[in-house]
Amino acid sequence: MLSPVRFASISGEATCCHFKPSKDHPMHSPPSLLPALSLSRICFIFAIGIFACTLAGCGNANRLKIVGNWGITQADEVMDRIEASETTSDESQESRMLLTFHRNGRLETKTKMGSVDQKKQGAWKMVSFDPAKNSMVISCEINTQTSEHTISFVDENTIELVPPNMAGVTMKLKFKRQ
Repeated sequence: MLSPVRFASISGEATCCHFKPSKDHPMHSPPSLLPALSLSRICFIFAIGIFACTLAGCGNANRLKIVGNWGITQADEVMDRIEASETTSDESQESRMLLTFHRNGRLETKTKMGSVDQKKQGAWKMVSFDPAKNSMVISCEINTQTSEHTISFVDENTIELVPPNMAGVTMKLKFKRQ
């Protein structure tokens, strides 16, 4: 629809005309794509973009340092500290603890030490990262219990932390990337 444009003439009288710019005129704008897209399509495209970013790991790069499988390096020492009942050397060799931090925030723990053979699942999220100390604080939720843990990065493939799956253990343990 054409909109009226009012001009003042030299005599001071207001005149009215309908202005329709040609394609070559600077006020002519090309047709927009947005009117052709419905609101639901725009929302769908936006949701796909967010989903793609989530899969691609958009976000804090420090968070990705912990993603992966981590196996305990001190199984024998832990067995001594938790005073497992009569562990043979064969059982000690099989003792292990594995922590898996998934990119999507899922957490899995597997522990096999003496008579203990358990698997737990939960969630984790990064709370903070301190580049000066090369450490990260994470929040873990396992079986409706939430706890915070400080992870120290010894090197790219070694971390130290109090495991989130062992209530009562306060000793920091070393884990190697698997």
